[in-house]
Amino acid sequence: MRGRVFLLLLLFAGIAVVAQEKGKEPEQVLKFPGIIVDVGNRIVPPSGNVAVKGVKAPLNEGFETNFPPTGWIVRNVNAASSDTVSQSSSYPHTGSYCIRFGSYDTYNAEEWLITPPLIVTSAGADTIRFWWRTATSYSAESIQVLVSTTDTAMSSFTNVLVDTSFANTSYSEMALSLDDFGDDTIYVAFRYLSDYMYYLYLDDVSGPECLVSDITGPSIEIVSGPGSHFQTGAPDTVIAVITDPSGVMAETLYYATNTGSGWSPFTGVGMVQVSGDTFAGLIPAQTRGTKIAWYILAMDNLSNVSTNPETGAYVYGILPTAADLIMYQNASYGPADAESLIVSFEALGIGYDFVASSDIENIRDSLSLWTNVWALFSIYNYSPDTTMFNALGEFLESGTGTDRKFLFISGDDIAYSSEGKPFLQKYFRVHYIKDELSYSTDNDTIVGITGDPISDNMPDLHTFSYYPDLVYTFARYYADSADMSYPFMYVTTGDSTETPGGIRYNGLYYGGAYIVYEMRDFTVPAERDTLVNRIYNYFNTADMPPYADWCNTQWPPSVIGHRGENTTFIYGQVYEAGVTDVDTLGKDRFIFRWVMDRMVAFHTRIQHGSGLIWNSTLLMVIREITTSTWAVFQYLLMHHMGTMTSA
Repeated sequence: MRGRVFLLLLLFAGIAVVAQEKGKEPEQVLKFPGIIVDVGNRIVPPSGNVAVKGVKAPLNEGFETNFPPTGWIVRNVNAASSDTVSQSSSYPHTGSYCIRFGSYDTYNAEEWLITPPLIVTSAGADTIRFWWRTATSYSAESIQVLVSTTDTAMSSFTNVLVDTSFANTSYSEMALSLDDFGDDTIYVAFRYLSDYMYYLYLDDVSGPECLVSDITGPSIEIVSGPGSHFQTGAPDTVIAVITDPSGVMAETLYYATNTGSGWSPFTGVGMVQVSGDTFAGLIPAQTRGTKIAWYILAMDNLSNVSTNPETGAYVYGILPTAADLIMYQNASYGPADAESLIVSFEALGIGYDFVASSDIENIRDSLSLWTNVWALFSIYNYSPDTTMFNALGEFLESGTGTDRKFLFISGDDIAYSSEGKPFLQKYFRVHYIKDELSYSTDNDTIVGITGDPISDNMPDLHTFSYYPDLVYTFARYYADSADMSYPFMYVTTGDSTETPGGIRYNGLYYGGAYIVYEMRDFTVPAERDTLVNRIYNYFNTADMPPYADWCNTQWPPSVIGHRGENTTFIYGQVYEAGVTDVDTLGKDRFIFRWVMDRMVAFHTRIQHGSGLIWNSTLLMVIREITTSTWAVFQYLLMHHMGTMTSA
């Protein structure tokens, strides 16, 4: 049965954020993300007790939804597997689908499509109408239209309305009178009979009232719903189109809240009919830090009940509700990756917020409210979301020595992409080698690294991924360089036993972990949980990087000095050629690395007399020349005169 969908335009007024929020308030409720979480405690009354429920409605079938439609019967007496009666999108008369009969691979094909019971009366002119055509003009297809006045047994269809063969590639309408059947309940059958022909298409069947068995609840289509947003002081609106052949008797919006101590019981609020089949419900305004779960329950006039979603509930929050934010792309496999990570977070008991890439601009200048961001890149067009990368860079740069930020990035084509490569170079000190770390197999085994704060004694993990990027740290690639990035797990099925499956970074202002896989690539959910838990614990326990000690003077982070707009300053270790674990090397040496904003990296070993001006105050001026300009990084440090350890 074709349903009408009413378009409703809702205008939301912009509301200022409460004073304690640093971020801007979205001008409207964020887009409905459709992420479902099992929060328990749902209220779902049982359907009525009537065993067989029927509803009368005029026959009006366009074959747009489930096949066969409710009440219709399909019988394939003799048909190859490719020639059965089926729903087809090839040649619909209207809409997107029609019915196809076929005999392309079948001799003596016999296929039936039977209507629900039709109620005809002598008081009016009852007619059954439909449209049909053939696939080609040279294959004449044979079909009969038959009537049974008793039941749907094939032998009961003894009344012939049409018995024809035709080849016509344009749709034509047939209108067949049912007046001969007086006051009765009948069945109409389309019986297809052809030998090695091609296809016949049928669409838009209409006729008198039919009696359809109805044991399912109303159809509930969510038109719009709230996504996570900042505190507004205004209720959130849910809009849905709710339909049922027997009519809709009741519509209820249920919601529950969680302020950190578990979910409250669900509370039901009635929905209001806005127009036709469109209903609206309001979730009361909530305070900052509250998570809200909601679902819709509807009951038809036969007491059948349905909900959307069928299980669980849609969840959003009044931001921020947790220290961790999941950021995902709402296209391609993005929602699947987000749900994979959310499943792990739920299993581990980690609180989280989440935002789709299409809504990042609405919270971009408030990302500093979170401590950890989990960014999932899932689109295979090698053009990850530029807005996401820009927002993530701003998030990392909001970190301080006392409020460090941590970023998790996953995606198997991130380093390959033109947007991801410079981001990983700048913030994670990662160098892209090639697309696909191993051509031998798409199934990879990941092992931990002894002594690594994330993967020490980690059980083996297993993934399936087509093109995970092969990347090295700057230190490994450039051989003689300072760095704060380290591989934290290896892929044993890669090009060597030291093929990184992930790179971690630990700096003074921010840290992070980057893996060359997507979350859904982990074939064993418990293994994904293990990795997520270890990275989460690292984010929350990572020590500050070591500080160099010159002349018995420890350098605290409070005297780091100014980071110019074209430079970054790092304490780090010496990377020696051939050594891959630099965590414990050179801790008594001072190293810094200077990077142009335009992503051209210069790696400098600081030695006695190399670009240093000595005075009672040490002023270090390191100069590197480019094609157009000198770049200068200055660091002012008060210290005692003495001998400097060279790197």
